[in-house]
Amino acid sequence: VHVSCPIEVCEQRDVKGLYKKARRGEIQGFTGVSDPYEPPLAPEVVVRTDRESKEECVARIMEGVEELGYLPRGQVRCEVIVPADLVDELGANGSSLLAVLASREARRGRAGGPVTAEEWEKIEQRLRALGYLQ
Repeated sequence: VHVSCPIEVCEQRDVKGLYKKARRGEIQGFTGVSDPYEPPLAPEVVVRTDRESKEECVARIMEGVEELGYLPRGQVRCEVIVPADLVDELGANGSSLLAVLASREARRGRAGGPVTAEEWEKIEQRLRALGYLQ
């Protein structure tokens, strides 16, 4: 991923004042000031942070890594902290987090009593229709 931005914009965004220090000679070997800037020759994904919003840049990066096969299409990876027993349950049956949580709630019962087999079948059908179960 090549994050492209003109040096003038980088200097405007520089909250630490590093470019000013580099231009005064206080920082040696500063890329683009006292050291040459060498853009990549053939980047696989390019984002222009001076022309695109953060959201557009993220979307372009996600599209690029999906097209290149680094991530499955349409899936976003995120990390969450979950109890160990829930991790075990997720791994054991290959269900989605939402399906496992729905199952736990159903097993706990509700005001009208435990969920019947027929009700559970309807819940599973709905989760499949929504794409949460395969």
